[in-house]
Amino acid sequence: MRALSTISLITLLLSTIIFDGVAQRKKKGAEENLKEETTPYEMANAEYLMIEAQKFFLLEDYQKALAFLEQSIEVDPDNHAAHFKTAEVHLILGENTKGLTAIDKAIEIQQDNKYYYVLAAQLHKASNDFQGAARYYELMMANASNYNSYLIEVTKVYEEFGAFEKAISVLDAAEKSETGLTFDQKFRKVDLLTKTGKSKAALDYLADLNAQNPGNANILFRYASALTNNTQVGRAIEVLESSKLNTNDLKLLLAENYLSAGLLDKQKEMLLSVYNDSEANLSIKTLLLGQWAFSSDLAENAYLVDSLQTQLEKDYPEEAIALENGGLIYSKLAQISTGADRENFELKAIERYKRLTDLSPGNFEVWKKVLAFEDENEKWSELAKDAEEALDLFPNQVLFYLYLASANQGLQAYDEAESLLKQALRMTASNQMLKSQVLGKQGSLALAKGEEQAAISLFEQSLTLDPPHPESLAIYSAFLTTSDPQKAIALIDPVLASSFKSLPFIRIKASALFNLADYTGAYEVLNSGLSEFPVQRRGNMLELLGDILFKLNRVEEAVIQWKEAKNLGGTSEKIDQKIENKQYN
Repeated sequence: MRALSTISLITLLLSTIIFDGVAQRKKKGAEENLKEETTPYEMANAEYLMIEAQKFFLLEDYQKALAFLEQSIEVDPDNHAAHFKTAEVHLILGENTKGLTAIDKAIEIQQDNKYYYVLAAQLHKASNDFQGAARYYELMMANASNYNSYLIEVTKVYEEFGAFEKAISVLDAAEKSETGLTFDQKFRKVDLLTKTGKSKAALDYLADLNAQNPGNANILFRYASALTNNTQVGRAIEVLESSKLNTNDLKLLLAENYLSAGLLDKQKEMLLSVYNDSEANLSIKTLLLGQWAFSSDLAENAYLVDSLQTQLEKDYPEEAIALENGGLIYSKLAQISTGADRENFELKAIERYKRLTDLSPGNFEVWKKVLAFEDENEKWSELAKDAEEALDLFPNQVLFYLYLASANQGLQAYDEAESLLKQALRMTASNQMLKSQVLGKQGSLALAKGEEQAAISLFEQSLTLDPPHPESLAIYSAFLTTSDPQKAIALIDPVLASSFKSLPFIRIKASALFNLADYTGAYEVLNSGLSEFPVQRRGNMLELLGDILFKLNRVEEAVIQWKEAKNLGGTSEKIDQKIENKQYN
C-alpha cells in the first residue's frame, strides 16, 4: 500500500513538472509570437521617421533631419539606410568624424553596398585624408559589385598621395575583367602613364586604341596630340593625313603640326581647301585663317588674307564672329604695313568693330576698341558720337566718360570736357588708380587751356594716390621732358618697369634723355624699345630716332629714319625740312 502511494506521488510530481514545462514553453512561444507581430509596426514607424528626415533634408534643415534620423535608428538600430543618411548630413555640415562613425555602422550592417563605401571615402577626402579614402575604395572593390563608374575617382585618390602604380593597377585589373574600361577610363590610364614618365607605353596604348577604333575622332585626336607633345610631329602629320576622319579639331591640329614642322605651304593649302569646302563651317574657317595669318609672312600674304576675310564676311554677313575675326586680322595687317596700306587696314579694322557694336551692342570690349582707336587717331567728332552712345549703354563706366571728355577737349569744347571729368571723378569712389587717371586727364585738359600751374597741381595730386595711374605718369612725364627731363625720367621709369611698359612710354624717356644731351643713352633706350615692340612703331618715334642719329653724327641713317617716319605719318611739321636739308634744326 505504501509503495503504491509513493508511485502515485512520483507520478503527480512528474505530471506537475511536465505541465510547468509545457506552460513555460507556451508562454515563451506566446512572447515570441507577440514580438513577431510588433516588429513590422516598429519597422513602419522607422520608415515614417526616415521619410520625415528626408523631407527636412531636402529643405536643407539638417538639424531637424538629424533629429528624425536619430529617432528612426532608436526604433530600428539595424536600419542601415538611416545610418547612411546620417553620415550624409554630417558630411554636409562638415562634421566628418561623426559622419565616419555613422557610415561605419551602415557598412557593418550591409557590407555589399558600394554607395556606403563611396560616402565613407568622401568623408575622408573632406578631411584631406586621401589614404583613408583609398582604404574604403579598396573595401568597396573587395566587397561590392558594379563599381566601375567610380574607377576614375579611385585613381584620383591614389594620385593625391603619389600611388600612381596602384592607380594604374586598378585600371589594368578592370580592363581584364568582363566589364572592361570605358573610353574615358582608358584616357585616364594614358594620363597616368604619361605622368609616371611612361610616355612610350602611353603612345603604344593610344596607337592600339586608334587601330582598334578607326572611326573614333576623339581617340585619333588624343593619339595625334600625344605624338605632337612628344616631339613626334612628323608621325602626327602622317597619322592625321592617313585618316578619313575630318572634324574641325583634327583639321586644326593638322594645321598646327604643319606650322610646327615649317610646312607653311601645306598649311596654306589646307586653308584654301577649307574655304572652298561648302560643308566647312564658319568656326573652322576663322580659326584656320587666324592661325595662318599670324604664323605666315603676313606682309607677303596681306592681299590673300584680305581676300579670304572679305569672302568670309560675304558668306556670313550677319555673324559677329566673322566681323570680330576681321577686326583682329586687319588690326594685325595695319601693324605690319606702312603708309596708305596701314591707313586702309586700320580703317577696315575699326569698321568691323563698329559693325560689331550694331550686332552686339552689349559687347563692352568692342566699344573699348572703337573708342580707343578714335582717341588714338584723334577722330574727335566720331569719338564724341560713339562715346555718347556707349555711355547710353554703359552709364556707370568711368572709362567712357574719359573718352567723351577727350573728344570734347579735342573739339575745344573745354567746359563740357571739364564737366564730364568732374562727373568721372565723383564716380571713382575708393578706386585710387582710377581717380589718379581722372586727375591726369584733368591735368591734360588744363594744359590744353594753357593753365600750366593748374595742370602741375592736378598731376601732383595724381602722384599722391596709391598706385598712380601709368597714363597720368606718362602725360606728366611727357610735359616735363623739356622743362625738367630728370624728373620726367624719374616718373616714367617705374612705368617702364611694370606690365604697362610700351613703346610710347619708352619714347618719353628717350625724349627726356635727348633733351639732357645724352644722345647715346636716348638711342639705346629707343632702339631697344623699337625692337621689343615692333608693332607699336609710329612716325613720331622714328622721327625722334632720326633726330638722335643726327646728333650722333650718323646723318645718312637719320635721313632714312625721317623718310620712314613720314611714310608712317604722325610726325612734326618739320619732317620735310629735315629730310630736304638733312638737318635736325
